[in-house]
Amino acid sequence: RTHFTPPAVIVGLDSIQGLQVARIFHDRGVPVIGVAERSWFYACRTRVCEEIHICDTGTDDVIRLLESLGPTLPEKAVIVPCKDPAVLVVSKHREQLASWYHIVLPDHGLVEDFVDKERFYRVAEKAGLDTPQSFALRTESDAEDCAQRAAFPLVLKPPNRDFGWNQITKKKALLIDTPDDLIAAFHHYHPFAPVLIAQEWIGGSDADLLTCNVYFDKSGRQVSSFVSKKIRQYPPRFGQGCLAVPVRDDEVAAATQRIYEMVGWRGFGYMEMKRDPSSGRLVAIEPNVGRPTGRSAMAEANGVDYHLAMYCDAIDAPLPPQLRQTDRKVKWIHFLRDVQSALHYIRSRELTIGGWMRSLRGPKAFAVFSIRDPMPFLSAIWHALPVLLSARERGSHDYSPHE
Repeated sequence: RTHFTPPAVIVGLDSIQGLQVARIFHDRGVPVIGVAERSWFYACRTRVCEEIHICDTGTDDVIRLLESLGPTLPEKAVIVPCKDPAVLVVSKHREQLASWYHIVLPDHGLVEDFVDKERFYRVAEKAGLDTPQSFALRTESDAEDCAQRAAFPLVLKPPNRDFGWNQITKKKALLIDTPDDLIAAFHHYHPFAPVLIAQEWIGGSDADLLTCNVYFDKSGRQVSSFVSKKIRQYPPRFGQGCLAVPVRDDEVAAATQRIYEMVGWRGFGYMEMKRDPSSGRLVAIEPNVGRPTGRSAMAEANGVDYHLAMYCDAIDAPLPPQLRQTDRKVKWIHFLRDVQSALHYIRSRELTIGGWMRSLRGPKAFAVFSIRDPMPFLSAIWHALPVLLSARERGSHDYSPHE
């Protein structure tokens, strides 16, 4: 394997994407330094990091840590933020960090536009993407107006999941069935999220969700693109993917490229879209920006050096040769989550045990399990089992121990 000397600093190691990127870089000869805020999290049991630092990765605490770490590094390192709060804080303070770190991100205003869902939909409409009908709810009057005008069911979610939202729920979004439910949900969640987005619900199942990961180099040129679709997610409807497969979809790839090219993007980009099975309508749901995503590691499993492209671009090294999607069909699975998702669908009679087993056939890339780095998976099981057993006794299926 090739050996590189500039370290990669993974800010947000305590996440699926943080663990996966750390392993990918380590396997390609890149020294890895982890930064996490939860030392107990299973990803922090990985053996691939040369050192792991603990601090709050979404506040100025991480900037102070990076400033103290910078002068001790053998050479200028590459920062890889792996969570939205980390992307925002690193982007905001990029000039403070520039002496010690390579940072590939678009202008900070663009980062904020894409992290905030209300602002993102305005950008998406300018790019000609179809978006769900949306209402910004700031006051009770806004909620009442939406209750009268919107079609139900609809989706309710915050513009971004900040600390206030996460205090009251771990759910990404809520499905609201009636106008009365909308008013009640507004009163319940508004104290924790000053703005709420009420959005048209696009029909279909988890398998109608398609995603496209892209990378734009420092000159603004798209150099990599990878399209996949979810098979299942957990929690169902509004969760994170737990089983996915690569697909070729030119419409999704073109729409994603169009919006990022329009704004002059730099770095990692990602678009989640949903195709309504009844009409064929393709709708932009949400982006992830400036960071790897949970399923972006599927690109490497299918022969695309997506993450290494970012590292090489940052240090001005030649880009890896394989950056375009191939015809390989390696699935990506977060096994522990997929068990939970499958149990939900089996209990609701939307899936059979045989159907679940058939969906697992074929070559797979695992999100957490690794025979060469087994401790994160073992730690995840150790932490999950007591709560899963307790949830089973209570008849509850809402617990999700992994991010």
